[in-house]
Amino acid sequence: MWNSAVAWKYVTGELRVELPRTRRRRMRCYSVEEVRRILAATEGAERIFFWLAAETGMRAGELIALRVSDINLENLSVDVSKAIWGDEENSPKTEAGNRSIFLSTRLVAAMREYLADRSDDGYLFRSLSGKHWDASNVLGRKLNGLLERLEIPKIDLKLLAKFVGKDRSIEQASRSEKRAASLGLHSFRHTNVTAMDSLGIPQQVRKQRIGHSGSGDVTEIHTHTFTQDERAAAEKLGELFGTDWPETDKGKLISFPNLSQKEEGPAGSIQQALVNQ
Repeated sequence: MWNSAVAWKYVTGELRVELPRTRRRRMRCYSVEEVRRILAATEGAERIFFWLAAETGMRAGELIALRVSDINLENLSVDVSKAIWGDEENSPKTEAGNRSIFLSTRLVAAMREYLADRSDDGYLFRSLSGKHWDASNVLGRKLNGLLERLEIPKIDLKLLAKFVGKDRSIEQASRSEKRAASLGLHSFRHTNVTAMDSLGIPQQVRKQRIGHSGSGDVTEIHTHTFTQDERAAAEKLGELFGTDWPETDKGKLISFPNLSQKEEGPAGSIQQALVNQ
């Protein structure tokens, strides 16, 4: 359109549009201690779901699409070949999302117990009607309530204040800034990547586990992972998240101090507003 306008001499000059640069923020994630508290305070399907999320870094859509046959207890692995978004089952987000992920012996032992009475090939996480779990319901009805019960703040107000800077108040924070400072299902994926980095797991193994495509670098193209490296990575993650769980008393943790950061006024209203995001 601009070129036509120039040709017809309606306007002169070159059209240049410079979009503002987006600022990449480091997303908030669960600490190792918080993951352990979550696993200690849950059982059955919920514990397996959150444990898989933390140990494998699978996306929420990939988790709820899993079927019993995708779990290979003998090979200690899970096959990811589909994902559910908007109640529709499709392929994973990327081609690299089709992958097999080794699981730790600790997680597999818990899964054996969970699957002991299952002889069907239905969804791994299903409702009473046999339908797959809904990611929004997992967040709203399971995870958010669990965080509140464990007094793990849904939103880090100090981090949010850092995002908005001195020129704005936290009430003026954008939706993306609020999400970056909040805990949710995707936060487990960030926790997983952070954990693998801290454990010194090779980059190629990390990318394979979370389903990231390579950058195309020549050395990366010729780099392969070996079974022993992948199994070692799984065991390290299983050791990190599956041990040293705090004791519980009727679902409430008794070995940690009060970590509540409930706020009064506008800040508190922001935290409450994020509960269902």
